[in-house]
Amino acid sequence: MLEIVISESEKILLEGAGFQNVISFCLLLSYGNMKDLENQRDRTIGNLTIPVKSQLTQLEQKKEKQIRIWYSSVDNEDVCTLYFLISYFHGKDIEIFTCDVADKNHFSLGSYSENEIEKLLDRTIHLKESVKQEYHNVWNQLMLEDADLRVLERGILKSVSFEYLDKQMLNILKQYESIRYWAFIGECMRERLCGFFADIIFTTRVDEFIKQGIVEICAVKKEQNGIGEWKDQKYIRIKE
Repeated sequence: MLEIVISESEKILLEGAGFQNVISFCLLLSYGNMKDLENQRDRTIGNLTIPVKSQLTQLEQKKEKQIRIWYSSVDNEDVCTLYFLISYFHGKDIEIFTCDVADKNHFSLGSYSENEIEKLLDRTIHLKESVKQEYHNVWNQLMLEDADLRVLERGILKSVSFEYLDKQMLNILKQYESIRYWAFIGECMRERLCGFFADIIFTTRVDEFIKQGIVEICAVKKEQNGIGEWKDQKYIRIKE
């Protein structure tokens, strides 16, 4: 069985727990337009380049008849990846299993220790063809809508504009006279705004705010980071 997770750290976690044949797969499908996605070589989000073609190639090279997708039902990116993969394998002779790792104490696979992973196998579900068809239909609709973002609302993926997330981010920023750039990013991540967890989502939006003149860099201070290095730290605020 091929085990699929969405990050290298989760891949290392599963391998450390004794799993073999594990790959990480993530195209940041919750963010940005997706027109002609499967024919793209790369896609760029902020300062991150995602190798679409090479990630799809690794899926094809595995040629597995059974796959298990590990995901968190409270994380936009995990759920988008789940839908994409089920749709991608639609019509192929492949059995698909899922394992939802979310519960009241855990919001991601990475929040578990290695010795806790095996017990998660009890959550494995074998998807029926009718269920796979439902996932495929929903993902096709999301692709047709090709919105700025795909977010979870009451457990359902929906297409929304950037404004949907931007409004919540700016409401937090308004609470501060000024705040260190990375402290603000950290706060957005802790709040899990709109079901987003990845820092690249929030840094990309803040950089866009600055570019549009909505937010300004009001100071740059030399400060020590967590490992004692002196680095320039940007402070930001809503532009008056």
